[in-house]
Formats: sequence, C-alpha cells, structure tokens
Amino acid sequence: MTPRKHNHYFKPTPFESADVYRVLLMFSVTDPCFQHAIKKLLVAGGRGAGKDVNRDVQEAIDTLQRWQEIQTENAQFPVQATEDPGAGSGITSQATGDQGLQNGTHSMGGVLSPSGTL
Repeated sequence: MTPRKHNHYFKPTPFESADVYRVLLMFSVTDPCFQHAIKKLLVAGGRGAGKDVNRDVQEAIDTLQRWQEIQTENAQFPVQATEDPGAGSGITSQATGDQGLQNGTHSMGGVLSPSGTL
C-alpha cells in the first residue's frame, strides 16, 4: 500500500461515528478559540439552531480574530500556567499575579465574543 498524500489529515478510528468533540480530541485541538471556530465550521448552517451558514462562518471569523487579539495581548502581558489546573482559569498574569482569562475563555468556560461578552 502506498502512503497517502497529506497523511497527517487522516486518523484511524475504532468508532462507528465521531462527533465534533471526538474529532477535536483526535487532532489534539486544545485552544478553545480554535475549538469553537472548528465546531462552527464543521456544521455551518446545519445545526437547526436558526443560524444560517453566513452567521456560523462570521462567528468562526470573530472567534479567530479574537484569537489574534489574544496573541497580541499575550505578547504585551505574558502569562504563565499555574501549578494547580483546578485553580480558576489556570493562568496567572506575570505582571499582576491576577488569575483571569486565557485564550478568550471565561473562567466559567464560555468563549468570549470580541466585545467581551459570553
């Protein structure tokens, strides 16, 4: 059998089917902004939640733009992970020592919009 072109895009699976969360795990997608955008794009316009494909795509774009903003913020205010993964968001600002947001995720787990709302 000859190797597949772009083999890194294929993952063997013992499952009959895989939902978006299984796919995210299989491809080791850990960034919450990426997770949110990928989820929106995988089922764009097809969830029956009253959102059309344009809205889902725009929400994915908004999330990825927020990811870019976070990268800029992180460069200005470096953060480090805490030792205790159960402590708040798991991120402490080196500049202030405050626990807060990581990658646009509220400590309660919701993804923030670019305006800062859940």
